[in-house]
Amino acid sequence: MIVVDQKYQPLIERELALEKKEALEQFIANRDKEWRLSK
Repeated sequence: MIVVDQKYQPLIERELALEKKEALEQFIANRDKEWRLSK
């Protein structure tokens, strides 16, 4: 765990949450595309 200045903590957590969300959306989009192709 990286120790960060308290005032930056919320910003960093929001950035990480956004990255996770984007990665998840990308994963779902790819899975849907493969699923359509395999039908």
